Amino acid sequence: MPVTAVLASTPERSRNAAESLIKEFGTAVEACASLEEISAASIDAAVICSPPEKHLEAIDAFLEADKYVLCEKPLFWQDGLSTGAVGELCKQLEARAAGRLVVNTNNTWFPEIWFERHRKPVKLDEFGFHFHTNGPFRGDAIGVDLLPHALSVLLEIIPGDYSDSVLADIEKTVSDNRFTCSFDCAGIRCDIDLRQSSDCDRAFGFRANEISVERIQRIVDGEYTVLLAPDGHAEEAVEVADPFEISIRRFVDGVAAGRRFDLEMARAGQVMTMMTQIMTTSSTAV
Repeated sequence: MPVTAVLASTPERSRNAAESLIKEFGTAVEACASLEEISAASIDAAVICSPPEKHLEAIDAFLEADKYVLCEKPLFWQDGLSTGAVGELCKQLEARAAGRLVVNTNNTWFPEIWFERHRKPVKLDEFGFHFHTNGPFRGDAIGVDLLPHALSVLLEIIPGDYSDSVLADIEKTVSDNRFTCSFDCAGIRCDIDLRQSSDCDRAFGFRANEISVERIQRIVDGEYTVLLAPDGHAEEAVEVADPFEISIRRFVDGVAAGRRFDLEMARAGQVMTMMTQIMTTSSTAV
């Protein structure tokens, strides 16, 4: 499924992006000047990479044009929305999408592939997650950027079909470069540590009870590889597929097959509800 149209923040950037894609893939790419133009283009699916506050507008346009949509996380975000309002918006989107809307929380691939190879906990009592990046966001914006990854990984690990999005005993601490929170989810005590700064040591890992897993990234001779290892045992690391490639391939293959992404959309709604509960909780500043 080739890229055939692109829309950036300005017409000039759209033209530059189209030229780069033509050079890379050798196929015709239309540089669009507006959301109306690209949603009307001859495309089967769209990928939304705009800031979260722009997501709803783009999703509406593409769904109205009967396109499949892969939206970068979070599904949407607007300051001041209540948990109830977010839940209602997610229900409306789910009904309108009719199985054509997916949120790209690709890091769920890591627990998925890990527990394909190792036994998944029958009962989850404790969950931990950390994600430290060199991203540009600060304060609460770190939570908006990275909480979708943490919560989607949690939902991937929870045994059975968890559908209750109500969190309890939420505690949150926010500083310029760090966002931490803890809460109870279906009897599971959860601790999340998110950090962003230009000089931050990058790290990603999750914990399910006593099982701790760390992601390791390497670039050798220009080739990117990603590995998973038991925390503290890098010598036991095993190479796994790039989660971005897995996410895009599953979406593209699903579109080509006319598949419905109902379960993915339901999980995206759960993530949004849980995220809103955390973000609207008063925080302790440090």
